[in-house]
Amino acid sequence: DKGIQLVVFSVRTSEHGRPGHAALEGDHMTCLSLLLRRGADLEAKNHNQQTLLQCIRKKYGQTRTDKLLKESGNECKIKG
Repeated sequence: DKGIQLVVFSVRTSEHGRPGHAALEGDHMTCLSLLLRRGADLEAKNHNQQTLLQCIRKKYGQTRTDKLLKESGNECKIKG
């Protein structure tokens, strides 16, 4: 039994636009991973018109992004 971990996360849409972007900007990797596993839209744009995928790649680089997406089951949803 691994137990249950409750994650409480508050988002101000005026600052980040979407929960995935807010988790990324706040370095909340547990939240970001959970959102990705639950089907977060990688094409969702923030207030700067950048997709979540673009922001993840910019912050972590291609190799770490690929690993994060593979672990979340999203690697086959990427459009290049």
